[in-house]
Amino acid sequence: MAVRIKWDKYEAALLIDTFWLIENEPTRRKEYIQNLSADLRQKAINAGIEIDEVFRNFNGISMQLAPIAHAFFPERPTLTTSVLFEEMVAIYKNDYQLFQSILAEAKVLAKGGEALMKDKKNAFLDWLATKQYKKYSPKVISDAMDDIHAECG
Repeated sequence: MAVRIKWDKYEAALLIDTFWLIENEPTRRKEYIQNLSADLRQKAINAGIEIDEVFRNFNGISMQLAPIAHAFFPERPTLTTSVLFEEMVAIYKNDYQLFQSILAEAKVLAKGGEALMKDKKNAFLDWLATKQYKKYSPKVISDAMDDIHAECG
C-alpha cells in the first residue's frame, strides 16, 4: 500500500490555479487536470519522493477540486474540507500578491528551474518583439542573454 503524502501549499496553489482555469474554460477540464497531475508528479520526483500510479492522479485531483470550489463558493457541495486549502484560498482572496509568489515558486518546483527560465525568457522575447527598438534586435539581445548566462552560470 502506498504511503499517503499530505498536500503542501505549493500543490494547493497549483490546484487553485487549475481550478480557475477550469472555471474559465470548463470544456478543457480533462486537459487541465492531466497537466496538473503531470506537474504534481514531477514536483514529487524532483523532490526525491517515490511515487506510484495513484499519486496525484486524475481521479484524486478531481476529488480535491470540490473542497477548493467550496472554499470559493460555499454553496457548492463537498464531502471533505481541508484546512490547508481553506488557508490557501484565504491567501488568494486577501493577499493575491503573496498567492502569486507561492504559485511562481510552485511552478519552479514542478517544472524545474531550467524549464521555467526558458519560459520566462521566451515571454520576455515575445514582449521585446512588440517594442520598437532600432539599435538591437530581439535576437541580438537573446544571444547576449545566453552569453551572460553561460559566463555567469
